[in-house]
Amino acid sequence: MGRPPERGAVLVSRSRKQDPELFPQVRGALEVLVPKKLRRRITPQASILADLGLDSLKVVELTMLLEKQLGRPVFLPEWIASVEDPADLTVESLARFLAADKR
Repeated sequence: MGRPPERGAVLVSRSRKQDPELFPQVRGALEVLVPKKLRRRITPQASILADLGLDSLKVVELTMLLEKQLGRPVFLPEWIASVEDPADLTVESLARFLAADKR
């Protein structure tokens, strides 16, 4: 009989399982907002600010698009406040935040 998986390992595994469900929706919303020449940069590791060039107004527009796609409220200020470094505001971290935030 093996050891049970560590609690953290289970949470990471669940989170990663949910990411693929939401990445296409996040990508679709971002494709509407970023210039055509930057769309190829929309990868899980892409920084919303540095790589994709979203400013505060675009973040508000992203919120509205995601709310429409997901059919529920989205609170991106909570996602933004959850990181210490703005470089950590990646497409993947947004997908994880949305997967965890099932209001």
